Amino acid sequence: MTGFAICFDAIASNIPSLPHGAQQYAGYATGSGPVPWTEEQFRQHATALGPCLHIDQDPAASDPTADLLDVERGAATVADAPWWAKRALADFKAARRPGQRSPAIYCSASTVSAVVHSLISGGATSGVGLVVANWSLTEAQAVSDVLAASGPFPVVGIQFTDAGPYDVSVMRTDWLANQSGKPKPEPVPPSIPAWQEKIMNALPTLAEGAHDEAGHVFFVGRLQALVAEYGRITDLAAAACLGVSGVFDGATGVAVRAVQEHAGITQDQVVGPQTWSVLLTGAP
Repeated sequence: MTGFAICFDAIASNIPSLPHGAQQYAGYATGSGPVPWTEEQFRQHATALGPCLHIDQDPAASDPTADLLDVERGAATVADAPWWAKRALADFKAARRPGQRSPAIYCSASTVSAVVHSLISGGATSGVGLVVANWSLTEAQAVSDVLAASGPFPVVGIQFTDAGPYDVSVMRTDWLANQSGKPKPEPVPPSIPAWQEKIMNALPTLAEGAHDEAGHVFFVGRLQALVAEYGRITDLAAAACLGVSGVFDGATGVAVRAVQEHAGITQDQVVGPQTWSVLLTGAP
């Protein structure tokens, strides 16, 4: 789920004024005089969310391994945005600087339209975010706007106040987490409710040779009906054609194996808790 983090950025000479224990920091990889940070300063300001953000403030837009291109007076221009973004996106994909985020353009609210037009006309039509400076917003408004952002050029951050020696922004945590050279986290499978697990374990284990008997629950027939329905829903012909006979025969085994292969579970033609779960819930 998308969340947000508060980020503080400052020029190098104002680093001592930055609040301690922040969720995210940002510094300047380029610039002149007291602006650029050293590599050691960047290293010291990494947090649990990842490396300190790198901002390219150079009028020549010379650092495509940075996370942000600063497009404002004294920095890069709107016209620089597309070619810097395309180079930065290539460097991000190549992991030239591990920890780099997908490229974003920092600009004021009044120049967003011009930046987007420049990106599109310059061929940078996807993979580029925006960090917008809008000091008329409250923190709550900035959070709401960032979390609601979407589209081809999503707003991944909003700088909502100038606190003097540093600026304060709201940043999307999914953008911060998407770092070059870092494997994307594997999705966490949903936990199986205890009641569901008990039901699956209580159902009989069926294999070839099992058959229904009068006066007892017709488990084999129900299994065959479920296998056939699974096949119809998933367009799995080997399962969809199974008839209901009440006898676990060779044809039933073949159909069960097709379902197991489709679901990515052990293909043993034995219907135990995991195969029952696939047939009844759609997940092992």
